[in-house]
This record gives sequence, structure tokens and C-alpha cells, in this order.
Amino acid sequence: MAKGNSEYEFYVGEGTHLEGASLDIHGTARIDGTFVGKISVKHLIVGENGSVTGDISGETALVEGVIEDTLTLSGKLEVTARGKIRGKICLLYTSPSPRDRQKSRMPSSA
Repeated sequence: MAKGNSEYEFYVGEGTHLEGASLDIHGTARIDGTFVGKISVKHLIVGENGSVTGDISGETALVEGVIEDTLTLSGKLEVTARGKIRGKICLLYTSPSPRDRQKSRMPSSA
């Protein structure tokens, strides 16, 4: 089971089936059961026994279970060895920050 449920703004527990919902969550959602619908979330966690089907958008995601349909993220996607994504994945990247560009520069030879 997940750590304390109070760590999440939205939680679907194991054995729970939620279908037809359209959610906009300004925090973290954890799905350990089944969710079918549309979800916009800052950070999504799909637990080992979790399943999410529908249009999913957000900043980051950790997939230990299954995602089906469309996943659109502006940040990091992490898929564990047991995690599966079936469908379309869109990763929206922005230009690197000046700090990232500085790190990637090769030292100049003099």
C-alpha cells in the first residue's frame, strides 16, 4: 500500500474502480486501483496494482502499474520495470535553463 494517504491530494485505493471522471488536481494523485477518465495533475503516481485509462496530462509521472491511452507531460517520466504504457506519450520540453546550458558546456582549450 501507499505511504500515508495524506501525502496526496487525490487517492484511488486498491480494489476501487472510478470511471467517467474528469479531474483537475493541483498536486499529487496516486492511483492504486482503477481510474478511467480524464485527469490533469501536477504529479501522478500509478502504483503496482494501479491502472489509468484516458487522457492524462501533467508535469511528472511515476508509473509502476499501467497507463493506457494518452499521456502528456512537461517534465520527468519514470517507468519502473513492472510499469507499462500502452498508447501515445507526449513529452513537452522547454529550452534548457541558463544553469543547464552552463553545465553542458565543454571547457575551452587555450
